[in-house]
Amino acid sequence: MPMPRFAIYVRTEDGTIWRHHEIAHQLPGFLDHPYVHEEALVGWPEAKVLWAEETGPTMGLAPVD
Repeated sequence: MPMPRFAIYVRTEDGTIWRHHEIAHQLPGFLDHPYVHEEALVGWPEAKVLWAEETGPTMGLAPVD
């Protein structure tokens, strides 16, 4: 079974979203926090991102198909 892959996203205080340039295959430390706040992505390679926090600055994981 292939390992899931995720793109790492960041949302800043002012709402700007940026995508980290690497794809994560293992996420040590990232899964300590539930990523449950789903948001659709438009204009990005991934269709959705799961944020750690609903609002404000946070990290997000986007499943890579």
